[in-house]
Amino acid sequence: MKELQGCGSIAIVDNDKTVLWALGNALRSILPDCPVIWTADSGFTAIARARSVGSCPDLLLLDMSLGDINGPMVCREIRKQADRPAILAMTSFPLADYAQDAANAGAQGIVAKQGDFGELERAVRSILDERRGCYRTAGVNVDFQTSHEAFMRVRSEKESGVEALSVRESEVIRLSTEGCTSEQIAKRLDIAKATVDTLFQRACRKTGASNRVELAILWYKQYGRNR
Repeated sequence: MKELQGCGSIAIVDNDKTVLWALGNALRSILPDCPVIWTADSGFTAIARARSVGSCPDLLLLDMSLGDINGPMVCREIRKQADRPAILAMTSFPLADYAQDAANAGAQGIVAKQGDFGELERAVRSILDERRGCYRTAGVNVDFQTSHEAFMRVRSEKESGVEALSVRESEVIRLSTEGCTSEQIAKRLDIAKATVDTLFQRACRKTGASNRVELAILWYKQYGRNR
């Protein structure tokens, strides 16, 4: 087996627990020197763990279509904070559907979930190899940056509207799109109802929405598609 320069730890994010199990086993087999340190089925959980010094992997394998928020948002939230972890996007949709979004959000490459494990191994090796740091899938005409290049670009970009929302603000809006009241959101997130109301108010100011319904519509158009 070719030696993997820059080999490091891996984490996997997918809302399908069967996929998490299968990918974890596959990676442990094809890349035994790159430990899978955790898996998550929630985008919000992934953001929190990737930001934690104690649980930040060297490479995050991230599904673009999650159950709570979409993959590009998760990628961008992580990349705004640091150049680690490197992020390899994956999708069961045609790669062209998400390749540019993933690159814009700060990912280092994209692979098909239903593809062969040889492609996955090549992508991981390429990204974790410090001489390259990114991966271009055959047939995908999108240029990906290294994690450091992407970090420098993303953090310098001025955000407005829905993109300016914090993770917590997005979380309360997401729950509202599922029909939750402020009281129910507060209970789900273990915060005060007044805090929920404040988060909605701040989100409305940032996006220019006149009420929660309009706010939810704006958020869903940006982040709810193909979740």
